[in-house]
Amino acid sequence: MVKGLFSQAIMVVALMVSGALHAQNYPTEREFYPAVYGAISQLYPDAKYLDIDFYNNSYTLTGVTGGSLLSSYSYDLTLQLKDNGEIDAEYSDIYLRTTDKSGKVTWERKTTFLLYNYKNAIADLKSKIVSIANNEATYNRYKQEAMSDVAFLYPIVQNFTAVAFNDFAKNYLAESLLTVRGQVSDVKEWGKEVSGTTYKYMALLATNLVADSAKNPKIYLPKLSSRNLVCTLYTNSDKVLRMSKTAIVTINGKVIRAERIATSKSSGLSLYLVED
Repeated sequence: MVKGLFSQAIMVVALMVSGALHAQNYPTEREFYPAVYGAISQLYPDAKYLDIDFYNNSYTLTGVTGGSLLSSYSYDLTLQLKDNGEIDAEYSDIYLRTTDKSGKVTWERKTTFLLYNYKNAIADLKSKIVSIANNEATYNRYKQEAMSDVAFLYPIVQNFTAVAFNDFAKNYLAESLLTVRGQVSDVKEWGKEVSGTTYKYMALLATNLVADSAKNPKIYLPKLSSRNLVCTLYTNSDKVLRMSKTAIVTINGKVIRAERIATSKSSGLSLYLVED
């Protein structure tokens, strides 16, 4: 009898472990990006996307943080969705934050974690990703937010060919309203047709998607420092007439074209938007 009960207990534990592992599997009928975007936004809002291989479901971030005040880490993290729904996670470039008696903060390169449970952190992240994927309302909200966030879109399209961008724009950006905050370079009268509509004005904005926003700039700002963004907005709103050069403004519009900017001194992305 005792042996039977013991065997049953073993089976229950095995089922629980199996269920826990299965719960970490991503529902493969769902696209990966909304759940990744949502989970990172909730758990690591200061992290930055280094590279996104959108069609291969691979996301590399920098500035992922964890630990305690006495043992605070920042590291790079790559998430890869496999065909069977498993989520692979690999870390790299670990830095330990230390503060001396004078209050000076330094970041020391490390090869492993100490006093930080990386496995638990990744398990929580995977669980959050799966949870978002299984919640219709939350998933749809992050699906819309992701395609409206230029900081998320930049690493997706930065290496696209013109053909790949057109495909991405058609299938993902066609209904997205992009919000961009930047410095006004110029406002000009236009009076020409763009995407079937005649617009009176063309406003030019420029911004850097990383400068002044990185929590630990000495660690990962150099990796992202070339993320310059130039936006051209075609609009019929007379409000742009009151925009002065060097003013910082926020604009909204649908993306109709993207081009890479590459010179001997800098690189970046140029987006063309039409007023919604």
